[in-house]
Amino acid sequence: MLSLHVFFKNLKYLDRYSIPFKGLKEGAHEFLFDVSDRFFLEFEQSEVTSGQFMVKVKLDKSSQMMVLDFDISGSVWITCDRCLELFSLPLKFNGELFVKFGSETLERTDDLLVLSYAEHELNISQFIYESIDLSMPMKRVHPEDENGFPGCDKDMLEKINEFTNRTSVPGVEDFDPRWKELQKLLNNN
Repeated sequence: MLSLHVFFKNLKYLDRYSIPFKGLKEGAHEFLFDVSDRFFLEFEQSEVTSGQFMVKVKLDKSSQMMVLDFDISGSVWITCDRCLELFSLPLKFNGELFVKFGSETLERTDDLLVLSYAEHELNISQFIYESIDLSMPMKRVHPEDENGFPGCDKDMLEKINEFTNRTSVPGVEDFDPRWKELQKLLNNN
């Protein structure tokens, strides 16, 4: 259970990702936000703990709604799925958030939010976090070098190749004969 002290402490940091829209005139407005390591620490279940992003938000305000265009670019430090070494993964996200006004605050869909008429600012930290998180590929591996070879740790790649090219595990006699039959199929292709 999150204590109120921790909640308000986190809220204060994430307040820097709020857009005070109440005093803005109708039309286009631009905002810039920096996202760094501290930002990711505010989200308890975050897989990302280190990263650096620039968030550009173009807000188009009318009397009935607001449209926010997001351009998020930067990189995160993440563990390579192949060699388990940390590497910098560049990410980019472009998307929109539609904000309408109503009697109460509701999230209708991932990109549609209804804000109460009483609201005067919009905190976009959750949208930024989710956009970065969902921009990460399912398979996270080092990019290839200029010659088309994996950028992974070479020693780890050698170990992986050593174990994947064997037909049995060292020191274990025929651990499961089905694997040998499958290995024969692989070797025939």
